[in-house]
Amino acid sequence: MFQSILKVLFIVSVPVFVFFVYFFNNFEFGEQVLQTAPGASPVKEEVKIKEKEEIKTSSKVVLPVPYVSEAPDGIWSGPWKNACEEAVIAMAEYFYEGQKEVSIAEDKIFLSKLFEFQDKKYGSNANSDSERNLEIIHANTNFEGVLKVNPTIEDIKNEILAGRPVLGMHRGFDLHNKNIPFLATGSSYHTTIVIGFDDEKKHFITNDPGDEIDGKGYEYDYDIFMNSLHDYNFETSLADGKPVVIFTKIKD
Repeated sequence: MFQSILKVLFIVSVPVFVFFVYFFNNFEFGEQVLQTAPGASPVKEEVKIKEKEEIKTSSKVVLPVPYVSEAPDGIWSGPWKNACEEAVIAMAEYFYEGQKEVSIAEDKIFLSKLFEFQDKKYGSNANSDSERNLEIIHANTNFEGVLKVNPTIEDIKNEILAGRPVLGMHRGFDLHNKNIPFLATGSSYHTTIVIGFDDEKKHFITNDPGDEIDGKGYEYDYDIFMNSLHDYNFETSLADGKPVVIFTKIKD
């Protein structure tokens, strides 16, 4: 009787043992990781693949760029009425520094620093064309700028997909923003920072420093945005220059 029981147990245990041997030899436990360069932290393969898919398939992307008004105190006089260039530079700087929000006091200090730099170097801080904006960026910030003349919609979208906001120079009247009363006798020069896009709406998402009502995340139709691109022209004192934007990136 006892021998019969042992025989049964042996017969049952053999396939169980074989199963466990097969299981442990053919399955790996824990998270699979993608090995990177020596000294670098391993990256979870699953997360990396997911992020790539999201970037490639996203029809709407918005970068976390904090908003800065060109008139932080709401006082539109003196240098603050023409500080859109300084404000978009400030927003890019805060973004690359990883700041999500900034105080009015911080804004005023940074913008005043840019005013002072221009007054000393150029004798005025009223208007800065794209090349002068590059000089201001390279002398006062932790990011770099590259001029892109005659950009396409895809050029700008690709920069956003790469995580880099874009600075736009515009003829303000052509933006058709009802919240910004450009003077008929003025230059109509304006700047924005592109922080995202929405392909379903065919809109660029911007932080517009001249719109004190809806400036944060203001959306411009692709065609309106592109048709409004004009650099400032020192010879005519108008925004009738070439279509240009500034691509940005963190300094190497």
